[in-house]
Amino acid sequence: MQNKKYAKILLLILLIGLTLRFAPVYLYDTQISYDAPYHQRIAEKVFETKSIPEIDETLGGRENIYPPLYSVFQNIMHYTTRFDFFFLGMILLPIISLLTVLSVYVFVRKVSGERKALLAAFLTAVSISLIAYAFDSPENFVFFFLPAIILLFSQNKNKLGAVIYASGLLWNYLIIIASVIPLVFFLRKRLKELAYVFVGLGLVVVYYFLFHGESFLYNHDINLAMDFISLSFKPAFIFSVSLAYLLVVPLVYFIFKNKIEEKAGYWKYFVFISLIGLTTVFLTPFLRVWEQIKFLSLSSIIVLACIKVFDKKVKIYAGVYALILLVSAVFMSFQGFYPSTQKQDFYSMEFLEEFSEKGSILAEPSFSEHMRNKTELDKRILTSLYFENTGKNSFLKESLHYLTFQELENEEEFFEKSDLRFIVFNFEDKAVRNTEKIEEKEIFNKIYSMKYYKKCIFGENDLSFACGKNETEILMYNKE
Repeated sequence: MQNKKYAKILLLILLIGLTLRFAPVYLYDTQISYDAPYHQRIAEKVFETKSIPEIDETLGGRENIYPPLYSVFQNIMHYTTRFDFFFLGMILLPIISLLTVLSVYVFVRKVSGERKALLAAFLTAVSISLIAYAFDSPENFVFFFLPAIILLFSQNKNKLGAVIYASGLLWNYLIIIASVIPLVFFLRKRLKELAYVFVGLGLVVVYYFLFHGESFLYNHDINLAMDFISLSFKPAFIFSVSLAYLLVVPLVYFIFKNKIEEKAGYWKYFVFISLIGLTTVFLTPFLRVWEQIKFLSLSSIIVLACIKVFDKKVKIYAGVYALILLVSAVFMSFQGFYPSTQKQDFYSMEFLEEFSEKGSILAEPSFSEHMRNKTELDKRILTSLYFENTGKNSFLKESLHYLTFQELENEEEFFEKSDLRFIVFNFEDKAVRNTEKIEEKEIFNKIYSMKYYKKCIFGENDLSFACGKNETEILMYNKE
């Protein structure tokens, strides 16, 4: 009877997690967040050529060094379900994110028992940051199998754990880079196991070098897009960082006071490393603070559930933690998480494709990727989600700088060399970047405008730039 009761609770938790992850997809009926159209484009290329593309032909061309497994997985699902790649880009990663609820549950149940496993599953299901990043990054696959990997190491199944962990580099670089330092601390007294990990990682790195050679290091500038991304995230920074500290700092106290289960030690180190990374928000965006929040979320949830002594203070803390996450997740899922490019924006892409005047097009990178997927304008688009592509045929650096700050020292020279003719803005540009500064310039004429209204559930524009009155517009550069 008890097992049936737990099973019903777990099913309810999964339904809550499913609802929160699919609410934005249902409300907007399009891909959510930034990277999804890029992954769609690469997956479609794999489908056309029956191979992983060696060159990404955007912005003059560059070696395609992005991990291949998500593109392969999308193709497998396309062949299996016959769903198109646009639809798969909407649903696949939210589903994998939901499965993380199960992997966290299994890990905590093995370490701390059924009740704490249900607590961990619930917190994972309603975690704001894990939901926010459930839509556009293959790192969700690594989130899914990372608890299983740590469990394998805890059960001395080291070779299998090392193989699965190393394969993470074929899904997503960043989560592996972020998670390997805690793994070193966790296995520091088990050198044989640690050797397995680095041999596996080394083999994958060799694979990349063999296929891409020295070009792996060419045309890269990881600082290039930081100002642009930071500006986009700026409205949410203070809230996100403050909430992270509010929830995690008491947990650090409980880690030292009540200790945690030995098999969950890895996650303790992950909490500390991510907390340090989060603190760099006050110094530099280099460590991508927005990424640290989700790492901190996953690790802190497991640590909380694996605290040895669950006294009254810990229970009160866990209850407050759960309530804050649940309330915030409902608000954010039904209004705060939105597509960077809405369906209404697609009409502007069709307009540009049919417009008689030619010339280069400047738009926010995610908007540009959708444009590549929907039109034949690829060779005229100046930005890409390959942010670090600073090749000689690319104007990405100047383009992102102009979108971020609305000015360049050599503005006319940039327009001339890039043949820039059109700038496209939508609701997000207007909300987080000072587009009025460009609109007021006499050198631009507005040639297209679509105003539309998106219903707000919790009050107009209180929690989202995407609802309320919105506009997509196209400005044309007047050379005269």
